[in-house]
Amino acid sequence: MSAARKVRENERKKKGIGIWLRRHKKLCILSTVLLIVAVVAGIVGIRINRAMEELERELNRPDTAKVERRTLVESVSTTGTFQAAYESNITCEVTNTTIQGVYVNLGDRVSAGDVICVLDTTELEKDLADARKDLANSEKSSREDMERAQRQLDDATRTRDESITDLDETINNALTNWQEAEADRKELESRLAEVESQMEQLKASYESTEGEESQKGNYMDSPSYSSLNEQLISLPGQISTAQRAEERAKNNYDTAVADRESRLQRINDTYQSAVENYDSAVERNANASERERERVAELEERIAAATVRTPIDGIVTDLGASLWADYNGGSLAVVKNTDTMRVEADIDEYDVNKIQIGQEVVIRSNATGDVELTGIVSSVAPAASGSETANSSGGSIGGFDLGALEGMSNGNLGSGGSDGVVYPILIDVALPGAEVRLGMTAKLSIILSRQENVLSVPFDAVQEDEDGGLFIEEITGKDEEGEYTTRKISVTKGVESDYYVEIVGLDVKEGMEIIVPKAESKSIFDLMQEAGAAGGM
Repeated sequence: MSAARKVRENERKKKGIGIWLRRHKKLCILSTVLLIVAVVAGIVGIRINRAMEELERELNRPDTAKVERRTLVESVSTTGTFQAAYESNITCEVTNTTIQGVYVNLGDRVSAGDVICVLDTTELEKDLADARKDLANSEKSSREDMERAQRQLDDATRTRDESITDLDETINNALTNWQEAEADRKELESRLAEVESQMEQLKASYESTEGEESQKGNYMDSPSYSSLNEQLISLPGQISTAQRAEERAKNNYDTAVADRESRLQRINDTYQSAVENYDSAVERNANASERERERVAELEERIAAATVRTPIDGIVTDLGASLWADYNGGSLAVVKNTDTMRVEADIDEYDVNKIQIGQEVVIRSNATGDVELTGIVSSVAPAASGSETANSSGGSIGGFDLGALEGMSNGNLGSGGSDGVVYPILIDVALPGAEVRLGMTAKLSIILSRQENVLSVPFDAVQEDEDGGLFIEEITGKDEEGEYTTRKISVTKGVESDYYVEIVGLDVKEGMEIIVPKAESKSIFDLMQEAGAAGGM
């Protein structure tokens, strides 16, 4: 082949290659890119493998911590709902009427005694007027009856006093008559004795031989004898008459004294009968008037109750009253006091025995952010509000639990399909603040115990050996490959918080650096597969 032909052949080949390249331009470009990518991937792959190996070592390297002194708080956490500590569902005993006025709006803040609404009392006012008229008539009749009973008692009192006075006068008069009759008898007897003495003296004067001769003779001839003799004859009869008069007077006095008690009893019986009649009138009239007064008081109270007032301070959270609506009972308004609030929450059955009335509670909410409120446990229910029961939608076919299958379908594999048993508790909140509203969710930490200034480590730093003993690993240095060298220190645990635990041991010292083991050592490929599954790769 000549040189010119070779030149032409080469040019033709070059031209053919150019045409082919032009026709397969995209393919050529793609092939070139793939070649470049392959070369780069090879280089990058080597570096990635090295980086992944280093990353795996870092990921599986144990964490470290220091033994530090802390205040540890053991607590039980749960969530609840802010509720008003005091609330009033306002109703009215006045029914079958209409609402004449409503004086609050939903959301209004009210004070105790403020009027919520007013009900129509037209019929009650008519009943009250009739009841007052009946009371007036009853009181008039009662007053007249009492006046009669009082007059009768006054008459009986006067009669009793007069009768007792007459009885005493009769006895006194009888005693006086007896004393006078006795005095008359004694005077006659004394007169008789005196006359007899005079007669003896007269007789002796005539019988004396020592006297003058002219004085001798019969004493009966003496002028005095006749008068004395007449008296000696008449005085014994008078004395006898006086004795009989004295006896009659004494008998009259004795009879009067003997009859006094019986007559006095009759007088007092008559008076006591009048007293009993008066007491019966008092009781009778008092009872009759009391019924009427109770009726009037009842109607007055119902009319007053028709002006419905709130018994507490608070916010109107529900308003059932509307103007001119019929009212036949039920709620007119609900007022809740938000100045003092409480949290209603549920405690799992496994924790309820740890909860005691009076325990401190730390409260947070989305509304308060990082601001913590404080509270006190004020009530723990003695009975559960729910019970642990199997899922009613479950069943079995050939021993296969359909309830478990339903749980799997809901993404709850192994949940057991049961409701937990919980116990309601109440927490009184101190100074809730304006940012807290009714119904908000409260995050609760119920303080079970608190230890100040104790040596503590992260909870995962305490490990368990084959014999069940507890220990921590103190970092003593690093080996040639940069791995930690450690020694075991036996410890016992004290108070546990959510992350830290108190430890006690002879060789435990503050500031000691220790190992915090990871839950499980995994390769980077396992981590990538887990991340890919979680991320939807």
